[in-house]
Amino acid sequence: VFALAVLPDGRLASGADDGTIKLWDPATGQLQATLEGHSGSVMALAVLPDGRLASGADDRTIKLWDQATGELKATLESFPVLALAVLPDGRLASGANSYGTISLLDPATGQLKATLEGHYGWLTALAVLPDGRLASGTCDCTIKLWDPAKGQLKATFEGHSGSVNALAVLADGRLASGAGDRTIKLWDPANGQLKATLEGHSDSVYALAVLPDGRLASGADDGGTIKLWDPASGQLKATLEGHSDSVCALAVLPDGRLASGSSDRTIKLWDPANGQLKATLEGHSDSVYALAVLPDGRLASGADDGGTIKLWDPASGQLKATLEGHSDSVCALAVLPDGRLASGSSDRTIKLWDPANGQLKATLTGHSRYVNALAVLPDGQLASGADDRTIRLWDPTSGEPESSQPQFVADAAITSLAFLPAPPTLVAGDASGRLHWLRLPGP
Repeated sequence: VFALAVLPDGRLASGADDGTIKLWDPATGQLQATLEGHSGSVMALAVLPDGRLASGADDRTIKLWDQATGELKATLESFPVLALAVLPDGRLASGANSYGTISLLDPATGQLKATLEGHYGWLTALAVLPDGRLASGTCDCTIKLWDPAKGQLKATFEGHSGSVNALAVLADGRLASGAGDRTIKLWDPANGQLKATLEGHSDSVYALAVLPDGRLASGADDGGTIKLWDPASGQLKATLEGHSDSVCALAVLPDGRLASGSSDRTIKLWDPANGQLKATLEGHSDSVYALAVLPDGRLASGADDGGTIKLWDPASGQLKATLEGHSDSVCALAVLPDGRLASGSSDRTIKLWDPANGQLKATLTGHSRYVNALAVLPDGQLASGADDRTIRLWDPTSGEPESSQPQFVADAAITSLAFLPAPPTLVAGDASGRLHWLRLPGP
C-alpha cells in the first residue's frame, strides 16, 4: 500500500501495488468498494474540491473517480506518477519520475496548465502549505517551495549528506535534525533555511531531545556519548559519558532528568544540570531503540530483544511491567492523547496498548517494511514512517488508516518524524539525508 486519502464522507481510500484502490469504513474496518482500472502500482491519491478522487500510478496515468459510485470519470495521460496534491485554486499537482518536473493540471478538462522545473531527480513527494505554496521533494536530496500561481521557485532546503535519524522542535520553534553525516542542523521552518550546523559527534547522530532549560541533547554512535548543546549559540556545553555503546534514544522525564537508551542494553537516567549519572535501568537483552514518557510519569522502552516493551518507575528504577505482542524489534514509541501507548516495530505493525493494565488494544497494519518512526498530531492522528518509504496517518480511535494510500511516498526509507506547530507541519527525515515538510490543515 503506497497511498492513503480521506474522502469527504469520512471513508479511507488506499492505493496499492496491485493497481487497485480500496475504499474503507474506518469506523468498522470494513472494505466498502474496490476501484479497478490502473495497470500498475497506485502511488498517490488526492481528493479534488468537487469530491472526486484522483489516483496516480506508475502505469503513466492519473485517473479521476466518482468515489460515491466508484465510476471512473476520466483518465489523464502522464509520466509514472509518484505524488499528487490539490492546490487552493483546484488545480491538481502531479509529480513523476520525469526528471523532476511537476505538472499542474486542470482536473475539469484534463489540460496541462503549467510545468514547474528545477529538480534534477525523480519527484517523490508533494504537499500544499497553508499559504498556498507547493512543497516538493525528490531524489536529488532537496526540498523545494514553489508559488504555483506564478510558477516560481521560492526556496530549496538541503544540507545533510546522510540519513536523517532524529528530529526535535526547539523552544524557539526551530527544527533540529540529527543525521548519519555526524552533524546536527538547525532549520527555520518558516522558510526552510539552514540556520546552524552543530559538529562534535564522531559518528551518526541517532537521538535528539530538548531539555527544560532549552538545551538540546544528542546521542550518537560514537562510543555512547551524549552531548548537550546551546542551540542559541551552537556551542557544545557538556558531554555525558557512561554508556558503552551507541545511544539510540533520548527522553526527558517530568522531573527534568534525561533518559537515554543504548545498544549496551541499558537505560541511563541523568541530571542534565550537572551531567551526573543518577541511575541505570537493566532488563532488556538487546539494544534499546525507543523511549517514551507515559502520562503517569513511567518510562516506556522498546528494544531489539524480540519485540518487548518495558515500563519503568524512573523514581525507583524498578521494572513495573513487560508488554509482549510484537514479533520483532520495537523501533518507535509515542503516547496518544488518551494515554495509550503506540509502538512501531520491525514486524511491520503498529500496536496500541493500555499502559495502565498492559493490554494490547489494537494492531494497525499497512506498512510493508519496518516501522521506524511515530508522531502524534494535535488532532490525535498518529503518523508513522517506515522502510517502505511511506508516511501513513492513522485514526487511533478506530485503528484504521486515514486513507488507503500513504500520505507521502519518499525516495528512501522514512527514518524520523516530528510535528511543528506553527504552521502545522509534519517533518520527515529519510535515509538519503533529506527533510520533507508536509504542511497540515490548520489555522
